[in-house]
Amino acid sequence: MMKPLDPFQIDLEKTTLIEASAGTGKTYTITTLFCRLVASGYPVESILVVTFTEAAAAELTLRIRERLSKTLTGISGDNLKNLSSSQSDDTEDELVQFFCCQKDLPLIRQRLQLALICFDQTSIMTIHSFCFKILKEAAFECRSLFDIELAPDRVLFLRQVSFDFFMGHVNPLDKLFLSYLSQKQITPQSIADSFQPVVSKPGLLLKPPDAIFENIFDEYRQTLEKIHDILLHRAGEIIEVIQGNDGIDKRSYTKKYIPAWLEASRIKLDQEGVDTLLKMTEKGDALYKFTKTRLATKTKPEHIPPEHEFFDLCEQMLSFYEVFENNLICLKIKFLAFFNAELDKLKKTQGICFFDDLVNDLAAALEDENAVDLIAAVRKTYKACLIDEFQDTDPRQYDIFSKLFSSRSTPFFMIGDPKQAIYAFRGGDIFAYLKASQESDQQVTLEKNYRSAPSLVKGINEIFSSSPRPFLFNPIEFLKVTTPATAKDILVRNKAAVPPVQVCFFSREDQVLDKGFIKKETATEIIPKLVAKDILSLLQSDDLKLTSTQDSSLEVKKINPEDIAVLVRTNLQAEQIQRALSACNIPSYLSQTGSVFESRQAIDLHDILWAVMNPDHKGSIKAALCTLVFNFSSGRLLELDTDEALFFVWQDRFREYKEIWKTKGFVSMIMTLFHSDDAFLKTNLQINERELTNFYHLVELISQASLKQQLSPYYLLKWYARQLFKDLRDDFSDELRLESDKKAVTIVTIHKSKGLEYPIVYLPYLWEGVRNRLPDNILFHDPHKDDRLTLDLGSNDMEASQDYFKTEEAAEHRRLLYVAMTRASALCKIIWGGVKTVETSALGMLLHSDDCKDDQSMR
Repeated sequence: MMKPLDPFQIDLEKTTLIEASAGTGKTYTITTLFCRLVASGYPVESILVVTFTEAAAAELTLRIRERLSKTLTGISGDNLKNLSSSQSDDTEDELVQFFCCQKDLPLIRQRLQLALICFDQTSIMTIHSFCFKILKEAAFECRSLFDIELAPDRVLFLRQVSFDFFMGHVNPLDKLFLSYLSQKQITPQSIADSFQPVVSKPGLLLKPPDAIFENIFDEYRQTLEKIHDILLHRAGEIIEVIQGNDGIDKRSYTKKYIPAWLEASRIKLDQEGVDTLLKMTEKGDALYKFTKTRLATKTKPEHIPPEHEFFDLCEQMLSFYEVFENNLICLKIKFLAFFNAELDKLKKTQGICFFDDLVNDLAAALEDENAVDLIAAVRKTYKACLIDEFQDTDPRQYDIFSKLFSSRSTPFFMIGDPKQAIYAFRGGDIFAYLKASQESDQQVTLEKNYRSAPSLVKGINEIFSSSPRPFLFNPIEFLKVTTPATAKDILVRNKAAVPPVQVCFFSREDQVLDKGFIKKETATEIIPKLVAKDILSLLQSDDLKLTSTQDSSLEVKKINPEDIAVLVRTNLQAEQIQRALSACNIPSYLSQTGSVFESRQAIDLHDILWAVMNPDHKGSIKAALCTLVFNFSSGRLLELDTDEALFFVWQDRFREYKEIWKTKGFVSMIMTLFHSDDAFLKTNLQINERELTNFYHLVELISQASLKQQLSPYYLLKWYARQLFKDLRDDFSDELRLESDKKAVTIVTIHKSKGLEYPIVYLPYLWEGVRNRLPDNILFHDPHKDDRLTLDLGSNDMEASQDYFKTEEAAEHRRLLYVAMTRASALCKIIWGGVKTVETSALGMLLHSDDCKDDQSMR
């Protein structure tokens, strides 16, 4: 059992894993530890803080700076006197109180002052930024290129490599095998898509590790020719042999079916000849019915299956089909090797590096026998390290920080929550967290939830404590959290607390049933309407009120649309919910509705910036004047062609804009242009809220890129042009915005909701179970190989691999359930009913399954 964290007494100079359950103040803890490190004599530039996104790094930077400033104010001058004369239990004063009890308070004050003065030198960044920084600054020790050009995404490169592989290694193969690939829908695009999650995993194990491509195509044709000959001349023999066998299942092999199967096979071979590709599966071609394998399964025990040369030949065709499957495995293995070779060539010849390569290259450098110099160089710069959202790391990332900072007397904090590890599709690996939990010096937990109402916290505690292994993997415990003594239930009806976890059942009555269960299609149709109706009743209620969790003296307020969120799994579900809300006249905001770079305004702004950079090009200026910003009619454009003086006026204006951009920056230029004569902000041009918001959002994003990357106008325009292509786009907040979205019900996916908080949360689709169809390539962690990430392409152990995969998928569904339920601060409403998939849903399994049985796949 983990001990609760005391941030003021914990030994700083150890490797520490901190489990931060939802709402327990993870960021507050990070800022506390940062202040303690500064007070202990660590300069701000020597404290490395890493997280996963630029937005999170910016948020941490702001919060740490605010905490340093507030703490310094608290231990200075009159504030110090006021503190000593009061008996405050406010958690905001705990750090101040702790410092005030230290003998070296003047020194602490001096160190905090210096930290704020030098705060611009802080090292708060993403993991990839840190790796990039080290590879550049310690290029000699890393044996990397001094000048690395970062490519934003390997997707385009992967597609190109896939097409090259097909051109050089696939297309020359026998057309029978090409037909097989077509039958399996194997294309350059499908290969690129299927291997995208694994091409950046250098430690990946393959099952089987190798395969031999067998050229059996001539033998295949010869066998098929013999089969065709028997179908033409001896089909009657086959019918007699099967019907005359007493042991054969006559329900499967009827007098009607046998001749029909044979005739269908003959016709197919008549038409396609010996290049016919037969699908030798139960649901494939009719000839499969005549294989010895299938006949044996349909023969009664203690009876001999029918025997005939034809059945031997069909069995041989089945073995050929298995060879085709093995050849496909061989092709996939060759593709991975080909991709890695092409990637190495690209990096060596062009100095191009992808984001994932930053991690891989630094990890490889640290595995080198001469890594001692590199480690020493990094430790000379960074004396302490804090990792935020540690549950989203992968083994390579953990290995990097472990080798750099897991040493005696080095403060190394890993802060995260394994129960919220839901980003496996982005590369997050829960097994890295589990490994760290075994290797860290001390493991502690945050035990108080400051976000949610006490009754809601108790309800979630009860649900996840109902199973001995709620998250399936043994090392991941569920530790009950508490709430502060001052916390109150915040949703009340006539001053009485409302039950914080509610289940809304949709009945089987009047529904289309399938063996006693409601059909999934039926549930999908009725649930959006049910959710909309229930939300409408909340909004129309006069006796339901919201207040604060921490201060019950605050005036209560009526429930508004912005207090409510509906969490879904797919974009289709989100659209269905939004339509139902719209039918009830309830405003809603569909999060993740697309990128602002895909809007008409993004293209318009590109045309304008291009014209600003190319004012001597008449066509560019005319294109800019056609945009929504100026909205020139065809008649006004024609004037520019007939009136040369008028064109020169506009040309001079765009030259002025270019000069402003060079001398005063992008924002000054674009706002001058927007407010100029004939532009939409100065005229009465019709432009709606969405269009205006998009323009301002784009200006904000371009400005951020300009400041962060210090880009000249030329390179800023080049950067912006790249953002218009999805595959080349940087990863940051480019969602469409609308001012009125702030006053609407939020509809958001569970993945995207992580880290967010809503007073009232609806969960309409928790009844959905795990997928029925498994992928062709099975990615899992092999417990027999120290949980190494393994890709099974079709080995003899495929069944066991699939079991491991299913367990990992079910475990992630449990974690998604936890994330979804912990987004609410006042009320969590679950929509539930007798849909068949509830049997394999995370909530259904958690509440209704037997106690977890011994299962090797659960570690």
